[in-house]
Amino acid sequence: MDKIAIISDVHGCYIALKNVLDDIKARGIKHIFMIGDLVAKGSQPKECIDLIRENCEVVIKGNCDDIIAENGTTEEHFWNKEKIGIERQNYLASLPIYHDFYLSGLKIRLLHAGPETMYESIKIYGITNSINDEINNMFKNSDFIDKKDLEIPDVVIFGHIHSPLIYRVNDKTLVNSGSVSNSCDLINKNNKTELISSY
Repeated sequence: MDKIAIISDVHGCYIALKNVLDDIKARGIKHIFMIGDLVAKGSQPKECIDLIRENCEVVIKGNCDDIIAENGTTEEHFWNKEKIGIERQNYLASLPIYHDFYLSGLKIRLLHAGPETMYESIKIYGITNSINDEINNMFKNSDFIDKKDLEIPDVVIFGHIHSPLIYRVNDKTLVNSGSVSNSCDLINKNNKTELISSY
């Protein structure tokens, strides 16, 4: 069986992306899936989009891709739009919001953030007694992804939070791939876990 590499949250950092792709290729992995946030924050969004298009057979839209392609209004957004040009903006706008596939008899779902929106996902920081409910919610079918699909995925892999994790609950597996760049750390502050990020 062929191996699959899943990457997320490149955020315009070409050097980090190039190093990750070189490592993937050195491991003999030929299938690369990208689960969102190709652009924003880093200085080479155009080069990152082109490299991802050349190397990734599945690319999912992230919240930053959506902002830059559709409705960004800040100086940073306009800077990214100018850097990538109209054709690449259209490419980002055309990306799907999820991808389902089967591997070893399991249904795998790739999302950028969550089943309701690409802008919010499970709150793994500040974990409460309802964490199992939050995890279970990541597997639901919704109007956002495809309300007609009645088969619930066995595995959900997402990005967005920039912090890798694996949870197993009720025969379901939830995975976060971490980030190619702009990684985040979880810290314990005043007996509460908080996500530390620059964004």
